[in-house]
Amino acid sequence: MKLADYVILALVAFVLFLVIRHSVKRKASGASCGCGGCAGCSARENCASRK
Repeated sequence: MKLADYVILALVAFVLFLVIRHSVKRKASGASCGCGGCAGCSARENCASRK
């Protein structure tokens, strides 16, 4: 593999890390009910943010 391949793999891994970290932080803060947000949730009547 060439250096460019390693750079691309590192960028993909970094972006994946950021996406997972953002998701975990949103879930921990109570900003979402586990389905990407209350506005897009099919069970939004039962969705409540925890504070």
